[in-house]
Amino acid sequence: MARLKLTDRHRRYLAVAVAVVAGLMAVDVVFQIVRHAQWRAFIPAVSEAATTQPSATQPATQAAEPTPAPAAPPKPIEIAAAIKARNIFAAPPEKGHGMSLCGVLGNVALFNARGGAVVAIEAGQSANGVTVKSIDGYEVVIEYEGKPETLRLFPPSPGQDGPGAPPAPPPTATSPATQPATQPTNQPTSAPAAETQPAQTEQRK
Repeated sequence: MARLKLTDRHRRYLAVAVAVVAGLMAVDVVFQIVRHAQWRAFIPAVSEAATTQPSATQPATQAAEPTPAPAAPPKPIEIAAAIKARNIFAAPPEKGHGMSLCGVLGNVALFNARGGAVVAIEAGQSANGVTVKSIDGYEVVIEYEGKPETLRLFPPSPGQDGPGAPPAPPPTATSPATQPATQPTNQPTSAPAAETQPAQTEQRK
């Protein structure tokens, strides 16, 4: 069998053919790489659109209801203003007028108020919420919050009746059974002696 001899022309043709095949393979590799990159970028976009947009076969969903506006937060309690308005560490104010009668000068009554101050109020006048209605000797009738009250400079004696003294008990009637049995002893005792005289005269006869 004779051996095939390659000439220079054949070698050139072979080199050109190999170069063309290599170029085609390189172009195919580049094309495949580009298509693969496009496919990798296309798949996430399609899947995201499918999850966010409803399909044409599904019915349209109702419009979402508007969300209500958030309620305004409650206003904080102004503790500082409350403390300024009223001292929370101070004792609560005492009830009543807190005034006691300490003297009477004609138609003017003198009272000891809270804190040791002396208040003079004329009959028919008012001060510290107290109105002096009348002055009778050492008794003063005042009115506080629509309620009358009688104040005395001196307390009444035990035997003296006054507006504030308790009434005396009514006299109790004694029954006949409790009366002392002394009346029979006041009768004369000579009657029985008179009855015995006829008997003595008969014995003498």
